[in-house]
Amino acid sequence: AAAETESADFADIDEDGFEADRTRFLITTYGNGSADWTFRYEQRLETDDDIENFGGFAARFTETETDAYTEFQARADSLAASGEEATDRRMAASRFDRDAYIEERPPAGTEFGIVEMTFRWNGFAAIEDDSVTVGDVFVGGLYVDPDNELQFEAGPGLAFESVDPEPDSMAGGTLAESETVTWVGEQEFTDRRPRLVHTE
Repeated sequence: AAAETESADFADIDEDGFEADRTRFLITTYGNGSADWTFRYEQRLETDDDIENFGGFAARFTETETDAYTEFQARADSLAASGEEATDRRMAASRFDRDAYIEERPPAGTEFGIVEMTFRWNGFAAIEDDSVTVGDVFVGGLYVDPDNELQFEAGPGLAFESVDPEPDSMAGGTLAESETVTWVGEQEFTDRRPRLVHTE
């Protein structure tokens, strides 16, 4: 990866009681150019000890300012500052939040520890006429690690008009009908990619 390529995986969690097996980055873009970024980490809980350890981690994570959450906030602030410098568009990171919980999935008894961290990136997308375009903040491109996935969601009132490069999957029969588009890592995007154009 080029030195300037930004890694989406900027908030690994490395603390006792949790080790992510898979990470999903969800970016929901809104008509005013802001976007909610959600970092979702999943750990399969195989044993009673796994469940107990995750429970202890979840309590610490949601009740105290852990290193992982503090670093997440600092990195988000840095990303917004870098994006503002690259685009001359006013940006800020706000509305930080976090959660940790256990999710059960089929088959019955299969449990996952879920950790989520979120923030609102104000000024993330460029607005021109009736289009909202994502991508100019990714100077040098974007890198998505193996076992990670990057998903963009069209916020209320928005639809995808074009996406470059072609995503690995989309939630709809056509791009315009899709609510989300997804790339599965390992992926290395070129300068100012991925680029997504939304229309209202």
